[in-house]
Amino acid sequence: LGEIATSVAHELNQPLNVIRMATGNILRKMSAGIPTPEYLSKKLQRISDQTERAATIIDHMRMFGRRASEQPSKIDPTELVRSALDLIGEQLRLAQIEVELNLPEVCPLILGHQVQGEQVLLNLLTNARDAISSRQNPDGRKISVGINVCEDKTIEISVEDTGGGIEDNVIQRIFEPFYTTKDMGEGTGLGLSVSWGIIRDMGGTISAKNTGQGAKFVISLPQAGD
Repeated sequence: LGEIATSVAHELNQPLNVIRMATGNILRKMSAGIPTPEYLSKKLQRISDQTERAATIIDHMRMFGRRASEQPSKIDPTELVRSALDLIGEQLRLAQIEVELNLPEVCPLILGHQVQGEQVLLNLLTNARDAISSRQNPDGRKISVGINVCEDKTIEISVEDTGGGIEDNVIQRIFEPFYTTKDMGEGTGLGLSVSWGIIRDMGGTISAKNTGQGAKFVISLPQAGD
Protein backbone atom coordinates (compact mmCIF):
# COMPACT_ATOMS: atom_id res chain seq x y z
CA LEU A 1 0.00 0.00 0.00
CA GLY A 2 2.87 2.35 0.82
CA GLU A 3 4.53 1.71 -2.55
CA ILE A 4 1.27 2.32 -4.40
CA ALA A 5 0.59 5.53 -2.44
CA THR A 6 4.09 6.78 -3.23
CA SER A 7 3.61 5.97 -6.90
CA VAL A 8 0.32 7.88 -7.03
CA ALA A 9 1.85 10.89 -5.27
CA HIS A 10 4.65 11.06 -7.84
CA GLU A 11 2.34 10.54 -10.79
CA LEU A 12 -0.13 13.22 -9.64
CA ASN A 13 2.68 15.64 -8.92
CA GLN A 14 3.58 16.08 -12.58
CA PRO A 15 0.15 17.22 -13.88
CA LEU A 16 -0.28 19.41 -10.79
CA ASN A 17 3.07 21.08 -11.46
CA VAL A 18 2.10 21.70 -15.09
CA ILE A 19 -1.23 23.20 -13.99
CA ARG A 20 0.54 25.42 -11.45
CA MET A 21 3.02 26.71 -14.03
CA ALA A 22 0.34 27.31 -16.67
CA THR A 23 -1.81 29.20 -14.14
CA GLY A 24 1.17 31.27 -13.04
CA ASN A 25 1.96 32.17 -16.64
CA ILE A 26 -1.63 33.27 -17.26
CA LEU A 27 -1.64 35.45 -14.13
CA ARG A 28 1.62 37.12 -15.14
CA LYS A 29 0.30 37.85 -18.63
CA MET A 30 -2.92 39.24 -17.18
CA SER A 31 -1.07 41.50 -14.75
CA ALA A 32 0.90 42.86 -17.70
CA GLY A 33 -2.33 43.29 -19.64
CA ILE A 34 -1.13 41.40 -22.70
CA PRO A 35 -2.84 37.97 -22.80
CA THR A 36 -4.25 37.19 -26.25
CA PRO A 37 -7.23 34.90 -26.81
CA GLU A 38 -4.94 32.44 -28.60
CA TYR A 39 -2.50 32.40 -25.67
CA LEU A 40 -5.27 31.89 -23.10
CA SER A 41 -6.87 29.15 -25.20
CA LYS A 42 -3.58 27.27 -25.44
CA LYS A 43 -2.87 27.51 -21.71
CA LEU A 44 -6.41 26.57 -20.70
CA GLN A 45 -6.32 23.55 -23.02
CA ARG A 46 -3.09 22.46 -21.36
CA ILE A 47 -4.69 22.78 -17.93
CA SER A 48 -7.70 20.78 -19.14
CA ASP A 49 -5.44 18.03 -20.51
CA GLN A 50 -3.54 17.77 -17.24
CA THR A 51 -6.68 17.62 -15.10
CA GLU A 52 -7.89 14.80 -17.35
CA ARG A 53 -4.58 13.01 -16.83
CA ALA A 54 -4.87 13.39 -13.04
CA ALA A 55 -8.44 12.11 -13.12
CA THR A 56 -7.32 9.08 -15.13
CA ILE A 57 -4.67 8.25 -12.51
CA ILE A 58 -7.24 8.53 -9.70
CA ASP A 59 -9.77 6.39 -11.58
CA HIS A 60 -7.05 3.82 -12.18
CA MET A 61 -6.28 3.65 -8.46
CA ARG A 62 -9.91 2.92 -7.64
CA MET A 63 -9.40 -0.44 -9.32
CA PHE A 64 -7.16 -1.50 -6.44
CA GLY A 65 -10.03 -1.06 -4.01
CA ARG A 66 -12.35 -3.36 -5.88
CA ARG A 67 -12.65 -7.05 -5.29
CA ALA A 68 -11.44 -9.08 -8.22
CA SER A 69 -14.29 -10.83 -9.97
CA GLU A 70 -14.48 -14.53 -9.19
CA GLN A 71 -14.06 -15.42 -12.82
CA PRO A 72 -10.84 -14.33 -14.56
CA SER A 73 -11.17 -12.45 -17.82
CA LYS A 74 -9.14 -12.13 -20.99
CA ILE A 75 -6.58 -9.33 -20.70
CA ASP A 76 -3.94 -7.85 -22.98
CA PRO A 77 -0.38 -8.28 -21.61
CA THR A 78 0.72 -5.04 -23.26
CA GLU A 79 -2.00 -3.19 -21.35
CA LEU A 80 -0.73 -4.73 -18.09
CA VAL A 81 2.75 -3.39 -18.81
CA ARG A 82 1.60 0.09 -19.83
CA SER A 83 -0.79 0.40 -16.88
CA ALA A 84 1.92 -0.58 -14.38
CA LEU A 85 4.31 1.93 -15.94
CA ASP A 86 1.61 4.61 -15.70
CA LEU A 87 1.75 4.15 -11.92
CA ILE A 88 5.51 4.19 -11.46
CA GLY A 89 6.80 5.95 -14.57
CA GLU A 90 7.27 9.34 -12.89
CA GLN A 91 9.26 7.74 -10.05
CA LEU A 92 11.56 6.11 -12.58
CA ARG A 93 12.00 9.39 -14.43
CA LEU A 94 12.88 11.24 -11.22
CA ALA A 95 15.37 8.49 -10.36
CA GLN A 96 16.92 9.03 -13.82
CA ILE A 97 16.20 5.44 -14.82
CA GLU A 98 15.68 4.79 -18.52
CA VAL A 99 12.82 2.46 -19.45
CA GLU A 100 13.21 0.37 -22.60
CA LEU A 101 10.04 -1.23 -23.95
CA ASN A 102 9.98 -4.16 -26.35
CA LEU A 103 6.30 -4.87 -26.92
CA PRO A 104 4.62 -6.51 -29.92
CA GLU A 105 2.11 -4.44 -31.87
CA VAL A 106 -0.44 -7.22 -31.48
CA CYS A 107 -0.29 -9.69 -28.59
CA PRO A 108 -2.44 -12.73 -27.82
CA LEU A 109 -4.58 -12.39 -24.70
CA ILE A 110 -4.03 -14.13 -21.38
CA LEU A 111 -6.51 -15.14 -18.68
CA GLY A 112 -6.43 -13.45 -15.29
CA HIS A 113 -7.30 -10.35 -13.29
CA GLN A 114 -6.09 -6.96 -14.53
CA VAL A 115 -5.45 -5.49 -11.07
CA GLN A 116 -3.52 -8.49 -9.79
CA GLY A 117 -1.39 -8.61 -12.92
CA GLU A 118 -0.58 -4.93 -12.51
CA GLN A 119 0.35 -5.52 -8.86
CA VAL A 120 2.89 -8.15 -9.91
CA LEU A 121 4.50 -5.90 -12.50
CA LEU A 122 4.46 -2.92 -10.15
CA ASN A 123 6.32 -5.02 -7.59
CA LEU A 124 8.95 -6.12 -10.10
CA LEU A 125 9.44 -2.56 -11.36
CA THR A 126 9.72 -1.24 -7.80
CA ASN A 127 12.33 -3.85 -6.91
CA ALA A 128 14.28 -3.03 -10.06
CA ARG A 129 14.18 0.68 -9.21
CA ASP A 130 15.43 0.01 -5.68
CA ALA A 131 18.25 -2.25 -6.92
CA ILE A 132 19.47 0.35 -9.41
CA SER A 133 19.18 3.20 -6.91
CA SER A 134 21.15 1.34 -4.25
CA ARG A 135 24.38 1.17 -6.22
CA GLN A 136 26.69 3.27 -8.34
CA ASN A 137 26.13 1.53 -11.64
CA PRO A 138 28.77 2.05 -14.33
CA ASP A 139 26.60 0.26 -16.89
CA GLY A 140 23.86 2.88 -16.75
CA ARG A 141 20.46 3.01 -15.10
CA LYS A 142 17.98 1.10 -17.21
CA ILE A 143 14.99 -1.19 -16.87
CA SER A 144 13.99 -3.24 -19.91
CA VAL A 145 10.45 -4.58 -20.13
CA GLY A 146 9.60 -6.96 -22.92
CA ILE A 147 6.90 -9.35 -24.11
CA ASN A 148 7.71 -12.45 -26.13
CA VAL A 149 5.08 -14.57 -27.88
CA CYS A 150 6.43 -18.12 -27.71
CA GLU A 151 5.76 -20.99 -30.10
CA ASP A 152 4.39 -23.18 -27.27
CA LYS A 153 1.35 -20.88 -26.90
CA THR A 154 2.77 -19.04 -23.89
CA ILE A 155 3.42 -15.35 -23.33
CA GLU A 156 6.61 -14.25 -21.57
CA ILE A 157 6.75 -10.89 -19.81
CA SER A 158 10.27 -9.95 -18.72
CA VAL A 159 11.60 -7.22 -16.44
CA GLU A 160 15.39 -6.78 -16.56
CA ASP A 161 17.45 -4.22 -14.67
CA THR A 162 21.02 -3.00 -14.37
CA GLY A 163 20.99 -3.20 -10.58
CA GLY A 164 23.92 -5.57 -10.19
CA GLY A 165 22.04 -8.83 -9.79
CA ILE A 166 21.09 -11.08 -6.89
CA GLU A 167 23.60 -13.07 -4.86
CA ASP A 168 23.70 -16.78 -5.72
CA ASN A 169 22.79 -17.85 -2.17
CA VAL A 170 19.78 -15.52 -2.24
CA ILE A 171 18.26 -16.03 -5.67
CA GLN A 172 16.95 -19.50 -4.78
CA ARG A 173 14.95 -18.09 -1.85
CA ILE A 174 13.55 -14.78 -3.09
CA PHE A 175 10.05 -16.17 -3.68
CA GLU A 176 9.80 -17.45 -0.08
CA PRO A 177 7.38 -15.52 2.18
CA PHE A 178 9.07 -12.90 4.40
CA TYR A 179 12.46 -13.37 2.75
CA THR A 180 13.92 -10.00 1.80
CA THR A 181 17.33 -8.62 0.93
CA LYS A 182 16.32 -5.08 1.94
CA ASP A 183 17.29 -3.41 5.19
CA MET A 184 14.97 -3.55 8.20
CA GLY A 185 11.95 -1.34 7.64
CA GLU A 186 12.42 -1.15 3.88
CA GLY A 187 10.64 -4.31 2.83
CA THR A 188 8.31 -6.98 4.19
CA GLY A 189 9.53 -9.81 1.99
CA LEU A 190 5.96 -10.47 0.87
CA GLY A 191 6.00 -8.81 -2.56
CA LEU A 192 7.65 -11.60 -4.56
CA SER A 193 5.92 -14.43 -2.71
CA VAL A 194 2.52 -12.83 -3.32
CA SER A 195 3.50 -12.24 -6.94
CA TRP A 196 4.48 -15.90 -7.25
CA GLY A 197 1.05 -16.93 -5.92
CA ILE A 198 -0.83 -14.61 -8.29
CA ILE A 199 1.04 -15.92 -11.33
CA ARG A 200 0.57 -19.52 -10.18
CA ASP A 201 -3.18 -18.94 -9.88
CA MET A 202 -3.15 -17.61 -13.45
CA GLY A 203 -1.66 -20.92 -14.56
CA GLY A 204 1.84 -19.56 -15.11
CA THR A 205 5.29 -19.38 -13.58
CA ILE A 206 7.69 -16.64 -12.52
CA SER A 207 11.45 -17.08 -12.37
CA ALA A 208 14.56 -15.02 -11.72
CA LYS A 209 18.11 -15.16 -12.99
CA ASN A 210 21.17 -12.95 -13.14
CA THR A 211 22.39 -11.33 -16.32
CA GLY A 212 25.63 -9.54 -17.01
CA GLN A 213 24.41 -6.25 -15.53
CA GLY A 214 21.63 -7.14 -13.14
CA ALA A 215 18.62 -9.38 -12.59
CA LYS A 216 15.94 -10.57 -14.97
CA PHE A 217 12.49 -11.76 -13.94
CA VAL A 218 10.40 -13.69 -16.45
CA ILE A 219 6.66 -14.31 -16.11
CA SER A 220 5.37 -17.12 -18.34
CA LEU A 221 1.62 -17.37 -18.87
CA PRO A 222 -0.56 -19.49 -21.17
CA GLN A 223 -2.47 -17.80 -23.94
CA ALA A 224 -6.20 -17.57 -23.39
CA GLY A 225 -8.27 -20.02 -25.38
CA ASP A 226 -10.93 -18.98 -27.86
